[in-house]
Amino acid sequence: MKKYLIFIIAVIFLQLIFFSSNAQRRSVRGIHKEAGIMTGYHINLDDVYSDTKHIVELGYFRNRYFKYIESGSANYFVSNEFVLNSEKMLFVPKIGGYLGLHGISAGLDLAYYTDLCNGTFQIIPNIGFGGKRMKIAISPVLPIYSSDNLGEFYNVKRMSYSVIVNIPISKNFLST
Repeated sequence: MKKYLIFIIAVIFLQLIFFSSNAQRRSVRGIHKEAGIMTGYHINLDDVYSDTKHIVELGYFRNRYFKYIESGSANYFVSNEFVLNSEKMLFVPKIGGYLGLHGISAGLDLAYYTDLCNGTFQIIPNIGFGGKRMKIAISPVLPIYSSDNLGEFYNVKRMSYSVIVNIPISKNFLST
């Protein structure tokens, strides 16, 4: 219960920062697009299994966002997750996207968990708080039973808490 309370307090604090900084930048209205580096950290706090997994993500993102009365964004990315404290070195290439509106984000990812010998596809829906530059989300993992070796990948990331930060490299103003 304590970890959920800490997560909720962190989300509320970051939402206050997000909305206050967003209100100061309302002068530039219109449709914008960005591209850059996506970084992330995922932690699996599953109560059923005692091993907590720490996962680092690095990738490339693109987004379009608008600023009128309220702000919103559509983001898509290609990335790779690295499972840090596992018996084997696991690579997780994935593609996905999410929409952010009024500070709420929802998205869907397709990931391939592999140790370079075996692997399995998994669908990862996520919902949380955030927008074009940052997202805090809760992500359950829905495995696709396409292989017999799902057992070794099943406990890697069943339900995770994620923090994603997008670092823009290029920005363009499209229209007003």
